[in-house]
Amino acid sequence: MTAITISAPPSMRHRAPAARPARPVGSKWGARSQVAPAPTAALRLTRRGRLVITGMLASAAIVASLFVGGVGLAGTDSAPVPTRYVTVAPGETLWAIAGEVAPSVDRRDTVQRILELNALPSALVQAGQRIAVPAS
Repeated sequence: MTAITISAPPSMRHRAPAARPARPVGSKWGARSQVAPAPTAALRLTRRGRLVITGMLASAAIVASLFVGGVGLAGTDSAPVPTRYVTVAPGETLWAIAGEVAPSVDRRDTVQRILELNALPSALVQAGQRIAVPAS
């Protein structure tokens, strides 16, 4: 296993211990002796630590690109579709309406455009219903 060693900055290496007040002479523990500061250990970054840091940096970059708007720019310009309105006659279907509206275009495409224009959940329409159709 490999490890990267990072030493502490010079300002942290030779820091003098904070002065502590001495205990009273008659205390239970007696006078306090001076304790040498513990040596600072170098920070070791293991393979797992490097993977965690790399993953955090990658996810931060992805989140930043989402906020900046680098994702999802395709298809942002919408062109208005020229439409007209048709009232559904008794016994008429979207298939028949698509054939009347755009006879030279595939009816499946025209039916799909009518569904999208009217935000219809299905191709079922009722007599007397007013729907938008693409003008050709």
